[in-house]
Parts: sequence; C-alpha cells; structure tokens
Amino acid sequence: MRTVPLGPSGPDVPAVVAGMMRIDGKSDEDVRALYTAARSVGIDFFDHADIYARELHSAERRFAEALRLSPSERAEISIQTKAGIVPDGPYFDFSYDHIVASVGESLPALQTDHVDRLLLHP
Repeated sequence: MRTVPLGPSGPDVPAVVAGMMRIDGKSDEDVRALYTAARSVGIDFFDHADIYARELHSAERRFAEALRLSPSERAEISIQTKAGIVPDGPYFDFSYDHIVASVGESLPALQTDHVDRLLLHP
C-alpha cells in the first residue's frame, strides 16, 4: 500500500485508511464485514476518534466488541484515534489533562494497551 508522510516530517502512514465514524449503530456482523472488506484489499490502518459516535468512545467500543481481536490480530493492524474536540464550548480542549483523560478512556474502549497514532482533532 502506498504511504504518505503524516505532517512535514513523517512518519509515513498508509494513503488509504478505514474510518470508523458512526459504527456504534452497526451490528457485530456489519462491523466485521467492514473490517474484513478493508483487510481483504490491504487496509490495515483504522481511524477512530473519541467523538465518532452518539456517545464519547462508543464507536471505539463498538469496534473492539464486534471484532474481539486476539493479540496477534491486533499486532497486524494500526489504530489511530483522535482527541481534543469537546461537545460544549469552547469546543476544543488540547490541555494535557483532557488529552490524557481521553486516551485513558480510548484504550479500554478499544480493548488495547496502546494506540499506534494519536492526533489532536482539529
């Protein structure tokens, strides 16, 4: 898969990423079908954000619950998530406390001990 630099100095990331926005309303079968279709064409990079659903972190949770990836399966993919948008004004919070708290909720929601990329969501 072709890669592109993430920002002016890299690192390189795949040019095609599977976005997981709004999957919280999908069935396990639907999420697995989306994941399998992505993997079958070589996509191994899955994009999330804490706000990608009706409730904070629920799309991340839906992804993990539907797939129940084994440690070896998890090692084959990259997971990116984003933090920084807050639903009530001032609408963005890039403070240390907010980012740490958001990641602290993303990790168990995704049922993983790490994310491969963390972005501040503009």
